[in-house]
Amino acid sequence: NLLEIVHIRPLLGYGYEASLTGQNLSMVLEKTGWATPSPHSGYMSTLAGLGYTGAVTLVLVLLLSVKMSIDLARRNSDYAFIAAVLAWLIMNMFTEEKVLTRPEFPVFISMILLARLGFIREKR
Repeated sequence: NLLEIVHIRPLLGYGYEASLTGQNLSMVLEKTGWATPSPHSGYMSTLAGLGYTGAVTLVLVLLLSVKMSIDLARRNSDYAFIAAVLAWLIMNMFTEEKVLTRPEFPVFISMILLARLGFIREKR
């Protein structure tokens, strides 16, 4: 199981996009009996690549973004789309690893929305 590999380097992982390549892939094969170039989960990929530090940061950014987008959508329905796209991204990352590393158009749009959330200033 991939968590056995994660526990060897739990804090910082094996490096961005390096968790299941080269020598690390051989170690996965040795420890688990199987080799795959992908864990098929954006969260597990982040955990292996960036350790618990990166995985916790990713989850916090996503959760805070959803909270902010829902708060904004309650005040102005124009922001409901941002909340919906973020919900899609969070769900999609359970089954797709390359969502954040090799984004296609829908993910690119969600990244723009995430970035936009970081710069929204409420009018007083």
